[in-house]
Amino acid sequence: MPRVSTSKTRHNPEDLTTIRGYPDTLKLFRMPASKFWYVRMFIYGRGIVKKSTRCEKLSDAREFAISWYEDRLLEKKQHKAIGSQSFAVFAARLQETQKRQISRGELVPEMAAYDKQRLDRDVLPRFGTTHIAKIDYKSVDEFIDDLKNDRDLAQSTLKKYVVLIRKVMKEAEREGVLDHIPSLPTVKRNDTPRPWFSPEEYQQVLNACRELRDNPPPRYQFDFAEMYDFIVFMIHTFLRPRAFPGSSESTFCFLIFD
Repeated sequence: MPRVSTSKTRHNPEDLTTIRGYPDTLKLFRMPASKFWYVRMFIYGRGIVKKSTRCEKLSDAREFAISWYEDRLLEKKQHKAIGSQSFAVFAARLQETQKRQISRGELVPEMAAYDKQRLDRDVLPRFGTTHIAKIDYKSVDEFIDDLKNDRDLAQSTLKKYVVLIRKVMKEAEREGVLDHIPSLPTVKRNDTPRPWFSPEEYQQVLNACRELRDNPPPRYQFDFAEMYDFIVFMIHTFLRPRAFPGSSESTFCFLIFD
């Protein structure tokens, strides 16, 4: 039968002792390699964790161990709370809410897709693991400032990020995790009106369209009469054209309204 070595090393624990009133898994011990007492404890998911108390007296080491143990309990409690009440949890709830809104015809799928894209790309990497109650004006303002500096996003786009964060926080408010939604930054839009025709210029456009309608150039296969009607309709209904994605700006049949 093979012999099992029982020789001790300088790092073998000795003088193991427990602390009255605390779990048996919390132990104090010493090693020949050090003059200090050590504390160790089993933590679920991490195994045996040990730490030097930096104390030579057992009474001092015991006080250190109790404080260290209580800190680990608090850390575990906070981790559990953050896990169940993180920003990412309520972002997922928002997406579930939006799916129900889509099924009821209250929200178009494109809007939900835009929200998900912004969440996945920018918002969750920044706030995903943060407890929802820790997100405030300052943290959101810094986030918006970083987006502006890094990607030079338009004011209107930055405003959509703030609105999206508020939507997620609204989910937490509905569940009672937040008493209220804190004040968030206001992103002001720059007033940049689009160019417009004066009455005289508009009349010139109509005259040119009539001329093309009545005397179309032979080399163009285009319905100028339809273009004339379209311009008149657009002006009098206050609609503005936008080229369909992927189409030529000069292709009339791909124009849509927004």
